[in-house]
Amino acid sequence: RTRRVQSKNSMDKLKTLFLVGLLFVGVVLLHRDAWLYIVDSAQRVDRFDLCVIALLLIGYFLFKRQDRFQLKVPNPLGIGLVMLSCFAIGQLGYATEVEVLSHMAALAAAAGVLLLSLEPKGRLDGLIATGGMMFILPIPGKISHHLTPILQSADARIVEFTLRALDYDALRQGNRVFTDTAVIAIEQSCNGLMLLWPILVSAYFGFWLNTGPVGQRLRSIGCLGIIAVAVNLLRLLGISFAYMWLDESMANTVHDVLGYGTMIGFGLLPLVVLDSSLHPSTVDQTEIRREKVHVDARYLGVWSASRVPSAFAVFIATI
Repeated sequence: RTRRVQSKNSMDKLKTLFLVGLLFVGVVLLHRDAWLYIVDSAQRVDRFDLCVIALLLIGYFLFKRQDRFQLKVPNPLGIGLVMLSCFAIGQLGYATEVEVLSHMAALAAAAGVLLLSLEPKGRLDGLIATGGMMFILPIPGKISHHLTPILQSADARIVEFTLRALDYDALRQGNRVFTDTAVIAIEQSCNGLMLLWPILVSAYFGFWLNTGPVGQRLRSIGCLGIIAVAVNLLRLLGISFAYMWLDESMANTVHDVLGYGTMIGFGLLPLVVLDSSLHPSTVDQTEIRREKVHVDARYLGVWSASRVPSAFAVFIATI
């Protein structure tokens, strides 16, 4: 009898999984053009690495919260409302030539099916995970076209100023810096957005995986942002000196190592700093307050997620 019950439960789960899978495939096909554009955009040279990092971080979050996800048969009325409303928004985006609306509608339709198919205790985590998918969506063209030249020009100015401060002859023209031995070009892919994106998605999931006070989480993220700006400038200077001192092949290698190393490092650092499960020695401050134990946390050996990056950020800002 127990085996029959277990077999019936397994069959019910398979049926539910099959139904949810069919609904998910259905809404993806309903927004086929938008998803094709999203996938094509994610495969571009300047986006592929960022999208891979985002997907890995989404997978990590799902793995950490896997015990909260249980599927159920979704409400047909809810599914119908989600499909109709998202389809209408997508068509509005095409009619007004606002592509971001059609992309958001495609993501919202897929997310809506998944959220309605989850038990209530897992819906918040499901919403957080699907929210992370927004980092995979293409950056709106108008924002990218306006922001990229500004960042390129700013980076070129910083390189010129720093080289002159170090007593090198440097002259900037647009996004290029001319020296006695090399021409340093700040290309579109080196403007800092590639570093910003992994930090944002990592900090986003790290915020939700951290069990500390909200203020502490926000301080940590703010400090990491300051550190990221400083590290990006050091990356630019390192690449500049490589092209000034080394031959082109070696300089290209340094460029790739510093670029990918910085991107991957800052794709992981916010998560490492913020994810409470990675710091087993951390004492739950909420429990300490609840028990009214008035002991200085320093003497309890508590590792504060914001103490080290705060001190380093203040040091960088002072410099």
